[in-house]
Amino acid sequence: MKKVFRSKVDLWLAVGMIAFSILSVGIVSAMLAPMNLGAWPALAFALFIILSALVMAAPVRYVLDEEYLTIRSGLFVKRIPLRKIEVVPTTRTFWTAPAWSFDRIQLRYDQKYIQVSPDKHDLFLQQVQNS
Repeated sequence: MKKVFRSKVDLWLAVGMIAFSILSVGIVSAMLAPMNLGAWPALAFALFIILSALVMAAPVRYVLDEEYLTIRSGLFVKRIPLRKIEVVPTTRTFWTAPAWSFDRIQLRYDQKYIQVSPDKHDLFLQQVQNS
């Protein structure tokens, strides 16, 4: 049985990412303005920033099946055998993670850690611990 969990989304984090993209475009536009190149380089840069963010960070999904937890964040995919997950504490850290929220669960496996933020924390924990 496969169960798919979406990442919980902190609105302020999503707004912050959008604001960062806009700020980046503004800075590059200001740098290119004296060169009289027109708007195309700034628009190309804006498109590059937006597409890069989407490719690396969206969508974020956590898929549980009988044997694995598969974490997908954009093009990145990580498969963790459920039998190797040892500790599942909750955390609120600012470390980089495949999550759109700081309300996270830290998973430990093979002496490594990864943080996830499923939208249904309790159900996710129950599914992982029962596997």
